[in-house]
Amino acid sequence: MKKVFAPLGILFAAVLALTGCGGPANPGSAAASSSTPTPTPTPTPTPTPKTYTNEELASIIAQLKDDQGKPLTVVPAAQIDQGMIAAKQMLKSAVIAPPECAALASNNAQVPDGAT
Repeated sequence: MKKVFAPLGILFAAVLALTGCGGPANPGSAAASSSTPTPTPTPTPTPTPKTYTNEELASIIAQLKDDQGKPLTVVPAAQIDQGMIAAKQMLKSAVIAPPECAALASNNAQVPDGAT
């Protein structure tokens, strides 16, 4: 049953990415109707991100519990890779319209090297 969650999660992320293509037909009209000026953003310093090892991440996840009090577990990288392959196969067979959204789905399906 655990093998089902990875492809479903990837499919859910793809659906969320595609919902951005369903905006108004004329996006300029929504911006033109707004009469309030936008405030000038205040620049904030960018914090330096911390890089965690797989062992550190696994120990952090092991400390977390779900709403039923059961400890969370780490999904092995090989299982994630299998889910990514299945999700890519599902996206290849999907019919996406308009074509601009198909390009968006294709670009969002890319996984950086070493991500798992």
